[in-house]
Order: sequence, then structure tokens, then C-alpha cells
Amino acid sequence: MSASPVLDMVTTTANAHPEATAVVQGERSLTYRELAAAVPRFAEALAATGAPPGAHVLLALDNRPEFAVAYFATAEAGCTVEAIDPDQPEEVLRRRLAESRPAVVVTATGNLVAALAGCPVLTVDDAMDGPLTQPPAAPRRRPARADGPWVTALSSGSTGEAKRIVRDQAHQVAEAGNITATASITADDVLLCPVPLFHALGQFCCLLAAVRSGATLVLPDRSAGASSVDAVVHALARHPVTLLIAVPQLFDALADLPADTPVELGAVRLCLSGSNFLDAAVARRFEARFGLPVRQTYGSTEAGSVCWDVGAEPSPGTVGTPLRGTRVQVVGESGAPLPPGVTGEIVVSGHAVVNDLGSDRHRTGDLGSLDAHGRLTVVGRSRVLIDTGGHKVNPVEVERVLAEHPLVADAGVAGIALPGRGALLVAAVQLRDGTRAEPADVLADERGEVTAGERERLAALPLDQRRAEVSNHLLLRMAEVVGTTPAALDPGAPARAAGVDSLAAVRLRMAVHRELGVKLPLPSLLGPAR
Repeated sequence: MSASPVLDMVTTTANAHPEATAVVQGERSLTYRELAAAVPRFAEALAATGAPPGAHVLLALDNRPEFAVAYFATAEAGCTVEAIDPDQPEEVLRRRLAESRPAVVVTATGNLVAALAGCPVLTVDDAMDGPLTQPPAAPRRRPARADGPWVTALSSGSTGEAKRIVRDQAHQVAEAGNITATASITADDVLLCPVPLFHALGQFCCLLAAVRSGATLVLPDRSAGASSVDAVVHALARHPVTLLIAVPQLFDALADLPADTPVELGAVRLCLSGSNFLDAAVARRFEARFGLPVRQTYGSTEAGSVCWDVGAEPSPGTVGTPLRGTRVQVVGESGAPLPPGVTGEIVVSGHAVVNDLGSDRHRTGDLGSLDAHGRLTVVGRSRVLIDTGGHKVNPVEVERVLAEHPLVADAGVAGIALPGRGALLVAAVQLRDGTRAEPADVLADERGEVTAGERERLAALPLDQRRAEVSNHLLLRMAEVVGTTPAALDPGAPARAAGVDSLAAVRLRMAVHRELGVKLPLPSLLGPAR
């Protein structure tokens, strides 16, 4: 055994299931034997590029088999790793690079981040070129601290300011073990991952859980320009998927597909929703169409996965019971545990949890209650962030941006709760004396869910005027998602050009449908793949 629990996990699975498929995307795949052999080769490439033991490596990769190789190679090299969305706008990429200060950036050929990085860049195309799956000529000596800090991820803190959370290798292996034991995930399972691997839900709950158990990880293939939903449908048709872990918006989109669209879910035993609250109406529609319940999960960057609803029968309205190896308490203001049914702050402890400084547990800032059966119901947050449907917004930051507008004297931002779908972000501004402005100019939107009258009003407009109104509304929502102003966006460009990924595009589509009663086709909304 090595000093690295992560590498031990990879090696143990490769020895037990060498020819089993570890990860597959379209026509490309790696067996566990090939994955284990590729990792040290990639680690050598990292070291040769400028990442010695202890260095920080930034992964700017979309979902692809090479992500798994590069990810585990950082552990082999004794480096820390941080994964980010490679398709963010330039200003966001610049900020993430400045915050991360990586020794090496790993990305794909042609990605913008390569031109922005002020450090050596290793492309997976170059690193994977050649006999990468052959073991290195001589075993590398792993750093003594290979079991130390490994994954860095951003978590919104109690004030809404992003915090950099460092998770040890032991945290990640413990979480993977908790997940696989609780959900009974084995090498016979096929796990479909339609969420980005740079996101905790994809990286921790899908990739690590698959490697821990020997399951096959299926990544939907969008190389031909398919929408995210179409790619999922194609993956389901091609692979006998047994576990589907996704965000609520995907389950809504699948349930909303035309009735004559075949969706193969015959082998699926668990549909799990994470990253945001699952709307009960979405769960009902999905189950009515496909005969499968969608179960809720709950976790955070610091705590990892906390609760999964995987009991014999679903428990709608709850996030289920704590994972094995995880302890959950609901406490009052004094920190003392509260009895079942009483709402308080959710506190988590266990080997997968990054504890608060000077403590043996983590206070999540979330509010909830435990029932007599140990099932957790999450009712909200005690902190200031506003969740607009998977995208957490700090209202202080939005107010600061609005106040910088030359026409604005003062601004206030709040969230209006929407049933099961986070909150609608609303901004009110006071204009400077003698000025006039349209709402789109300052992101002031005080419209809630669409009413029947609003639908009729829109339907009665001339086609060009109706299109313009929908376009302006979409621009507002897109600006919120990418963290900019509508004036900074090109109204004629697709959402992808503004840095909107496929999951955010699904959220935009749902928001416009909810607020204006208009359904936008995902492919035309997102635009062609780059």
C-alpha cells in the first residue's frame, strides 16, 4: 500500500476489475487497467511541465475520459488540484487564475484559458498522445505527504464571499466509501454523469464513487453538437444505466420531452437529484411519465455528501437519512441538539467532513429538522445567499455592481421564493436626479411568475415585438447567470458565447418558461458546441 489513499483506491479497483470499463464517452473509453496505467504517465507529464510535489494544478476541462486521468494524476504527482469550468467568460477565467495561482494549467487544445495562463500549460491532447496506458519505465517515488491536502473547491461562506475549501485525500476516499456503502453501488452498476466533473456533484458523487466501487462511469457525448438533454437520451439508449445522478432541471427537461421521444430507463434503479431543491411537481411529472421516483440528495463542499434518500421507499419532502459514516445533528442557537421535528441549524461530522476551525464538526448554515426516523428536511438557509435555482447569488455583490451604474443612486436586492425552485432575484434601484433608464439597463426586474394575463398580452403582440421582449428578458436572466450586466452581452450571440454551460442553459429555459410562458429550444438557446 502507498501513502496515498486515493491511489490505493484506484489500484485496488484496477486489480479487482482490470478489464471493466472505468469511463466511457461515445466511442472513447478506458478500462480500469488502462486508467491505472495512464495515471503515472500523466503525472510524469505534469512534473515535466512544471508541477513538482506540493504544486497546485488547475484543471480547465469539460467532461471527457482524460479528466479522470488528469485528476488522479495530480495525486500521483503529490500535487493539489482545482477543477473549473473551461467555458467561462474571459474575465471570470482571469479571476480564477489569479485566485488559484497554479503551477500548471491542464486544459484541451484551443481553450481560451491556455492563452490567459501566466504559467506552463499542459494539454490533455499532448499528454495523452503516445503509449500513455503503458506503465512507466521505473516506478516513481511518491511524495511522503501524498495523503495530505488534495482537492481545492470554492464554497460560498457565511457572508456570501467565496471561500477556498481544501479537502484531503482522506476526505475524498471517505466520501466515496460513504456513498457506495449507502447506495449499494457495486462493479455491476453503470453510473450516468450528466453534470460537469468540475462540479462537486459530478466529481465527488459520480467520478469518485464509480472508481471506489468499480462501476462504469458514462459521460454523455456532445462532440457532435448535441444538446445536453439529447446527449443524455443517447447515452441512456446506448448503455444499461443503473444510476442517474443529475440536477433537478435535467429531470424536468426529460419529463418535458415530446411524448414520442423514447427515453430508455429500464435498467435504472436510482434517480438522484442534487445541487438544488427538487420541485415536487417535477418529481411527480417525471414519475408519472417514466414510473421512477426521483430522490433528493443533500451536501456541501465542506461536508461532502451528507444525506441521500435511498430507502426502500422514497421519502418525498426530505433528503433522506445521513450517509453511512456521517452524523447529522440539528442544533439551536446554543449549539445544543434539538428534538425531532424542531427546526434548527444543520451540523455535520464524520471522516468526509472538513471541520470548522477549532471544531470537530461543520455548521452548515442550513436550517432543517430531523424526524423520528432520522430523515432530514432542509427548509432554508440561515445565511445571506440567494439561490436562484442552482446558481447562488450574493445580494451584496449585486447591489455593489448596480450602485456602480452611472444612472443609479442606490440599490437593494432581495429574493422572492418560488415553489421548489429557489428564488427569483429582484433588484430595486433609485435613479439619480434627472435621469431615466429602462429596466434592462440596470437589471431591475420586478416580475414574478407568469400570469394568465401576461401570457395573453405576449401572445397578442406582433411577432417581432414579442421576440424582442422575450430576447430582452432572456438577456436579463443570462446576465444574472454569468455575473455581468445585460449591456455587456451581445443580444445576437448564443448563450454559450456568454459563458453559459448546458446546465445553466436548462435553468435559463426553465426561468423564461416560468416567467413568460415561452418555451425556448435548448439547441438554439445554447448555440453550437465549440
